[in-house]
Amino acid sequence: MLKELCIKDFALIDYSKINFFEGFNIFTGETGAGKSIVIDALLFALGKRADKSFIRKNKSKTTIEAIFYLESNNKDAIKSLLIEEGIDLDEDMIILRREIYEDGKSTCRLNGKLVTRSFLSLITSLMITIHSQNEFSEILTKESQLNILDDFISLKSDDVYNSYKKIFLSYRLKQEELSQILTTYDNAFMLRELDIIKYQIKEIEEAKLNKGEFEGLESKINLLEHSEEISLLINNIYNDSYSNSDNILKKIDLFKNSLSKFSKSDELINNWYEGFNEVYYKLEDITLTIRDNLDKFSYDYGKLADLKQRYSDINKILLKYGKDIDSVFDYLGEMYSRKNYLENIDSNIIDLKKEISSLEIELEKYSKKISQKRLIGISELKSAIVDELISLDMINSKFDIKLENTTEFGINGRDSISFLISFNKGEDLKPFNKIASGGEISRFMLALKKVSATFDNISTIVFDEIDTGISGKAAKVVGEKLKEISKHRQIICITHLPQIAAKGDYHFAVQKLESGDNTHSFITQLSKDERISEIAKMISGDDTSTTSYKYAKEMIELN
Repeated sequence: MLKELCIKDFALIDYSKINFFEGFNIFTGETGAGKSIVIDALLFALGKRADKSFIRKNKSKTTIEAIFYLESNNKDAIKSLLIEEGIDLDEDMIILRREIYEDGKSTCRLNGKLVTRSFLSLITSLMITIHSQNEFSEILTKESQLNILDDFISLKSDDVYNSYKKIFLSYRLKQEELSQILTTYDNAFMLRELDIIKYQIKEIEEAKLNKGEFEGLESKINLLEHSEEISLLINNIYNDSYSNSDNILKKIDLFKNSLSKFSKSDELINNWYEGFNEVYYKLEDITLTIRDNLDKFSYDYGKLADLKQRYSDINKILLKYGKDIDSVFDYLGEMYSRKNYLENIDSNIIDLKKEISSLEIELEKYSKKISQKRLIGISELKSAIVDELISLDMINSKFDIKLENTTEFGINGRDSISFLISFNKGEDLKPFNKIASGGEISRFMLALKKVSATFDNISTIVFDEIDTGISGKAAKVVGEKLKEISKHRQIICITHLPQIAAKGDYHFAVQKLESGDNTHSFITQLSKDERISEIAKMISGDDTSTTSYKYAKEMIELN
């Protein structure tokens, strides 16, 4: 449910904060007062494409904030989407904030986190729907009409539909694969690609790569490049430790022999003696190992050159085929698979055609089941809409839904549907795109919304001048229908008809005020007496008329 809308520096509005309520929220105002501005601001908050022309004159940006409270009927679906985006939900409240700047750019925030405009639109589409003249244009398409039917029968949660869709996605991939082969792979092209693949396989295999070899080469090259330095170092260590007349081992031997005389007399001296004794034998062992390996670190130019060449050869392979040897082996496997595929392209085409044919059989089976479900749904949807049209005093209207099979499979099956309507007695049924918009269309859309409210989870419905082209009795029944819907959904309605305004639970007036060189629009929630005056003015154009005031009061009391 929409709880609050804050508008700042938007069109003629400097600042306005509107608190909405459950039930029937009415907006009225004279022509040009700015009623549509409220809807425009709400649309931007919901994710409409930014338009800098709405920024208030002499201001650098406009800000719109909308606060929603989640209802139980759509809470789980919205929470799931928010969790995927890492957005916290505090007390089931969603705060949308949209800012539009002078350069035409905009930002979208949801509970304080920046989100894309498309994500904002996705979330809000689960909470609120806006009926306007533009919406009628949308349902003119057969795709939209099919969606209405499918939503009515909950087809998209049906196992048959989901099985069909899964098969269709595989079918489309196979078709695309076959099409690519037939249009791309002529004989000359395949021969060129095979030559390249064979060359790459040959180059990799001739390198005779071994796992871990490249890293080991770096260590070996580093060792050989510093072999002279290492050789000098270990010779010095050997000489100082063992070979020289005044070597370290002789000194340690002298220390331990001197201490041995007194080691049995004192525990501390004995510890020193044992320590020197241990050091002596460890150092002697290390020194003898050094002596046995002195030749190992001699400089070998030929070996170093071979190692560097091997390193260079492997590095060239890595630069061309992968970041490491494992990656090169993976690439080699892919090339063998690709080589096998190209060498057997004719049989692959035959296999693909067989797979496509098999999938078509499955699609045909499931699409027929979907069509049967839709036929049953058409009867029920048609009956529901006709009942609503009758309740809206359109007793001469006729409505039908025509289902036809298409020649090709689509993501939603093989069905195409058309809504057919006739508003006047004796007229033939016509497709929606052949019907002129007007009061009848407005009432039909209301009937459709009433039926939709039985199967969708939208908690808020906005009607932007649903009363276009109607008056008198038609206006009265439209008001009653809106009131009926508001018992189960939050309704926000912009109207210029007193018959509809009187049905509201809460009434807001949009007014325009000129001050110097500036014009301002502002929104006020009306008290009971103010409501009577506003509706009286809508009746006669004069809120001081005793007759219109009395009539307005009676209309509200009858609500």
